[in-house]
Amino acid sequence: MNQNDLLYMRRCLLLAEKGRGQVEPNPVVGSVVVLRGQLVGEGWHRAFGGPHAEVHALDEAAMQGPLKGATLYVNLEPCNHFGKTPPCTERIIASGISRVVVGMMDPNPLVSGKGIARLREAGIEVVVGIGEAEAGQINRAFSTCHTQHRPFIVLKWAQTLDGYMGRTHAEEDGRISGPAAQRLVHRWRSELMAIAVGRRTVETDNPHLTTRLVSGRNPLRIILGEPANGSMPYHIEDGSVQTLVISRLGQTAMRNAAHTRAEGNDLAHALVAACMARGIQSVLVEGGSCTLSSFLSAGLWDEARVISASVSWPAGVMAPKMPMKETSAERVGDDMLRIYHPAGAAH
Repeated sequence: MNQNDLLYMRRCLLLAEKGRGQVEPNPVVGSVVVLRGQLVGEGWHRAFGGPHAEVHALDEAAMQGPLKGATLYVNLEPCNHFGKTPPCTERIIASGISRVVVGMMDPNPLVSGKGIARLREAGIEVVVGIGEAEAGQINRAFSTCHTQHRPFIVLKWAQTLDGYMGRTHAEEDGRISGPAAQRLVHRWRSELMAIAVGRRTVETDNPHLTTRLVSGRNPLRIILGEPANGSMPYHIEDGSVQTLVISRLGQTAMRNAAHTRAEGNDLAHALVAACMARGIQSVLVEGGSCTLSSFLSAGLWDEARVISASVSWPAGVMAPKMPMKETSAERVGDDMLRIYHPAGAAH
């Protein structure tokens, strides 16, 4: 390993994040080209269906002249199959690149190991596993989908100092977190492919479930259970964002909404099945205590993001209890964000 390999790989990871929220269900990927110790090209996967990171990096590097002796860095194994774009391996081989440094193998069976093998067959030196843990971290949703055959599931809620996450009476003000935390949550929504809440949240809070506080795409809205007919149309019926209703009855009167049926009463597993059928690789679950607890008890979660506010209530609906200590904590405005992961999970 070259002493600068990790440095350049970390540049790939920074570039890859620029595609977050734009390329899914593809992974986020960044790439750089280094020739005689100089960075001569860089790029990232910018849009689903568009050129991959390696192509952008090679296009920029080619403007400097021949690339014989150059090294290409990329955080994920280059593809070796025709999809929406031609194989990146063939473009790399044709460029004259002499060495390729890969952060991690691609977990997608269409790619896994095949891209590396093709490059080596062409006489290119390939180094794998540089910055592997960091490379795996930024594409957790992509990897979870291909290895566990379910979406990456993030649970989110805000709670008071007393551990309450909701008011007892719907007419009371239930706002808990401050403006900075609210903007952060909307950014999370823009980065994940879907957002899910239970029917009771729709009935009591009438949420928009959009990214209106930040610049970013809106996630697919998923409602677990069929909300009762309200006196006024719910925001989720406004037709502005695709909405999926998962109910136990198999019938729905909601407008502007797709629909799927849950088997029995297991809405959490029904969500997983519905997401996999639609290519949804990541879900932010923002429901109430019952909805969140159903995912926790089923073991269907990968990360919990809990916003602990400085407000105190005399009574309310209790938030779920996390059985383990947080893995990280940071201040967001006047609130504290605590991150939890399942026991034994890599993070």
